[in-house]
Amino acid sequence: NARGGGVAHCPVALAYGLIQDDSASIYVDPAKVDQEVADHLKASGVTLRPYDFNELKEDLKQAAIKGKRIWVDPAHVSLAIVHAAQTATEAATNAAVKDARAKVRKKGGKGDNAARAVRNQAKAME
Repeated sequence: NARGGGVAHCPVALAYGLIQDDSASIYVDPAKVDQEVADHLKASGVTLRPYDFNELKEDLKQAAIKGKRIWVDPAHVSLAIVHAAQTATEAATNAAVKDARAKVRKKGGKGDNAARAVRNQAKAME
């Protein structure tokens, strides 16, 4: 069992979940998960991570940098997670634009068309 206690009179544990095409992680206080649940999750390919919002934000950022689409349902998650997903996506897009411009400039061009193409691609993914 995963037992809560993080909120008075609430028997469920507070956690974040991140599901990717090649992995799944649960960000939860390790003290809330007994060994049986930890073993089951591990056998199912789910990684237990500390209940730390900064780690979740960093993992969202890394997923966005890898070009993965981040899907968040604003009706079911906190505004902080929505904002973190938007920030990660914007940072990844800006990095891709910068890289595209640098590659074009290296070849002697201005890079503006490449930057526009990257931004248009990012908008199409939204």
